Amino acid sequence: MKEALGDKILMDGIPVILFTSQYSYKDLERFTTKVLDVFSPNLILGVSDEVPPTADIENVKFVSELVRDFGVR
Repeated sequence: MKEALGDKILMDGIPVILFTSQYSYKDLERFTTKVLDVFSPNLILGVSDEVPPTADIENVKFVSELVRDFGVR
């Protein structure tokens, strides 16, 4: 996918399902880190749809922390 995008920017990147209770922080971390590693800096990171009402808002905060920490590397 990265090769096909070339120098274009990827918008979103995180499937909404990863914000549901059936996935752990570790699952969310693994996927988010991979997206950051592969597509950064050509990335506007977001959720592929709306975060569902049943999602834990702490998951959104967790992704924010991952992005902040990624920028420190």
